[in-house]
Amino acid sequence: MEIKRAVILSLIVILALSSFILLENKYNPMGVELSIRGNITEQDINKIKEISQIDNVTVNYSLPYGDNKLIMTTGMDRQQKNIDIAYGQFISSLDKKVAVIGDRVADAYFMTEEAIGKAIGIQGEEYEVIGILKKSKEIYIPFNQELKSLDWKTKSIKYTVKDREPLYAAIEKVEGKLRNQREIGVYDTIIYKEKIYGYKNLVIIVIIYVLALFIYKIYKYLKKEILQLIHEYIKERNSTEWYRFIKTKIKEIAKILTKLTGVLVLLLGILKIKSYFFLADTIIPDNLFSPSSYLNVLKFKYNQFILHLQNGFTDILIDTIIINISALLIIITITMIIGRKIAKKKKHLTQLAQDQDVELINQ
Repeated sequence: MEIKRAVILSLIVILALSSFILLENKYNPMGVELSIRGNITEQDINKIKEISQIDNVTVNYSLPYGDNKLIMTTGMDRQQKNIDIAYGQFISSLDKKVAVIGDRVADAYFMTEEAIGKAIGIQGEEYEVIGILKKSKEIYIPFNQELKSLDWKTKSIKYTVKDREPLYAAIEKVEGKLRNQREIGVYDTIIYKEKIYGYKNLVIIVIIYVLALFIYKIYKYLKKEILQLIHEYIKERNSTEWYRFIKTKIKEIAKILTKLTGVLVLLLGILKIKSYFFLADTIIPDNLFSPSSYLNVLKFKYNQFILHLQNGFTDILIDTIIINISALLIIITITMIIGRKIAKKKKHLTQLAQDQDVELINQ
């Protein structure tokens, strides 16, 4: 059982740490994505950009475009997400009719990835290809007010919060600006840090759990040794002075003090590791001692999930779903394999014990 638990905990740490590194490299942890209804104007964008706590504001409108995905952008996408460009560059100006397309789009339209400088027809207009994305079926074009009338499936505002600014206060300021615009409604907020740091939190929880197990084992040892010393002293106190008793038990006392020092070091380690824990505001109950507050958190998470089912999942949500399902399948598979091996070993040992009993009986 100890081996099985150690393997599963190690596997959880490896998978969670790998997921954290993967997402942190792909997405900006300080990124925020707001899903909106209504059309945003250039004036709205400028008002958001005036907020001093945020940077890199970008607006995305997207819709399915044949077998591909068409994205109309104001051009700062690479500040929120790692967009891997194989050739050329990303959109930096809204004044030119240019496009950045995925390599699979280039294969379909031009039968080649070498499409830089060629023209591609989109919504009756020609755009010059300036960049090719790796392993992608996306088409990026500059934000154009004339195209806002299309039946866009999703509309979003993305931005990054400056590292030293309070995250949730900055988000509230942005949403406050948007609430003043009657034609715009924010129906979902995705905070990248909550998604990315959730995996780091899992690593921290496992490490704290392991350290707590060590502390508990040391505690059991200390309790046993201290009680034994007390019992021996009670028996000998009438015939031996206390300092002489301590002198005769110096080795045992030294071991106890060493173990106590170890406990203090482990406790300090837990406090230090705990400081790296990121607790999202959305999962903190209003009242820690009220069951209804915990139910409200669960209800909020459930409503978010239903909302995503109805309106679609953003890129980071899709990535986390894939990671979670893959990790769960790996853990279940390895747990089953270990369980079978342990059961087989137990069966073998039981059989050996039975054979030995039979031999003893025959003798």
